[in-house]
Amino acid sequence: YARALEELHDAEQAGNSGMYASVAALFAQALEAPDASRFPIERDDCSLKLAYVEIRSGRESEAIKICEGLVENSVNELAVEEARWMRIAAIDSININAGKTSSEKLELAVREYITAYPASPKSAKLILRHAMQGTVDPRVAIETLSAIGDDDPLAIPARRTLVSLHYKKLRANGFGDSERIALVLGMVRWIDERESGEISDLNDAKARLGTVRIGLDLAFRASPKDQQLAEHLIIQGYGVLSFDQTLGVHRAEFVYHQIKLALLEQRITDSMDLLAELDLLDLRRGQNARVLVLNDAISMWSTHRNTLHARRLIDLGTAVLSHQLPAYPEPMNAQVSNIAGLISQASSYIWDQSKDESARDLALRMSLLILDRGYPTEQGLRLTAELCGQKNDQKHELEAWLRLLAAYPTSDDRWYEARYESLRVMFRLDQSRARSAYAQFKVLHPKLGPTPWNTKIAAVFGESIPGVDTPSHPGTP
Repeated sequence: YARALEELHDAEQAGNSGMYASVAALFAQALEAPDASRFPIERDDCSLKLAYVEIRSGRESEAIKICEGLVENSVNELAVEEARWMRIAAIDSININAGKTSSEKLELAVREYITAYPASPKSAKLILRHAMQGTVDPRVAIETLSAIGDDDPLAIPARRTLVSLHYKKLRANGFGDSERIALVLGMVRWIDERESGEISDLNDAKARLGTVRIGLDLAFRASPKDQQLAEHLIIQGYGVLSFDQTLGVHRAEFVYHQIKLALLEQRITDSMDLLAELDLLDLRRGQNARVLVLNDAISMWSTHRNTLHARRLIDLGTAVLSHQLPAYPEPMNAQVSNIAGLISQASSYIWDQSKDESARDLALRMSLLILDRGYPTEQGLRLTAELCGQKNDQKHELEAWLRLLAAYPTSDDRWYEARYESLRVMFRLDQSRARSAYAQFKVLHPKLGPTPWNTKIAAVFGESIPGVDTPSHPGTP
């Protein structure tokens, strides 16, 4: 045993892996000595040393057997703990040689160690490595890592792992826990204040980037949104991305966050410039960002209507619609229909302001699209009827009024308005159909409804209400 220790020391000093096999043979002979049972502490140490040199010799399976024998048979708790730890090292080595990062056997060994020694510094190291792989109970991982003090050498990696663990919980619960969001952002700030200004290697860069990405996402989810932190983390993130060109795949994500920040700060021109940049980097993410910018344009339009906001809404809306509009004749969903309706409103506004024929044509196209395949609103149907009337499209003008007629209750004054307008357009389009509809209407409503709709309806057909003058030519309102 003593000779084996000396040769182990020589092998370590020489850095010669080929020497470990002969050292292993000496430790094995020592364990078989007839007086080995008289020295239980040294015998357990001899077993641990044998397991170690077997790993160094590339015989990890033998090392695992030795460690499991110690766990089952030794009464020395320190030796048992070390055997559990070395078993993990041996399994890990096998996985690495097989090109695997984990295995069921490794996960079991890690769980056993952490369960047996939850307060051990080695458990904290295991949790740091395996927490995000599902090997460790998240609750145990959070409790263990949270207990690591600010001055501990593991503090920064522990906080990074805590950030990831909490973020995983937040994402699973729909980010509804505002207190947890605030907790994580506090840890992100703590890490940012204490980490070195210099990135040591690519692994360090990836670790920093992971924390920054989570912090950025949560800064925008916080209530209120933390714009100052978001701006700082964007700057930090670009600094990390510049460390290695392989990290450039994340650039689109940071441009996306820049767009969100620009919208919060009402930097409209910047948001449009960034949107153009994002389209070049990642078309899918660019489409998502365009929806964000469109929503901002809709908000601006709803609170302050002017030509600038109208044209911005039209440009963004038509671009979004080109990607989201289903192929004909598939119907639009409510969201797409709403976008088309807003484009129609904004285009109609420009027509009213400047008599731009192209704007009116676009408003009409959007209105007819909604009429055919969307979800027309009352305001939209009225606009459709107005635009169709201007373009002498009596067919669609009539359809718009008939839809409004079907939507209103007969007790509503608007129902009689829609009845009048529909009969008026119908009379011009098909007099026979109009007279038939009028006859049915008179049966149900002998007085033709309230003023002024009764006289207007009667006038369409050249009739009059007693005591009221009526135009002599039918079809004239």
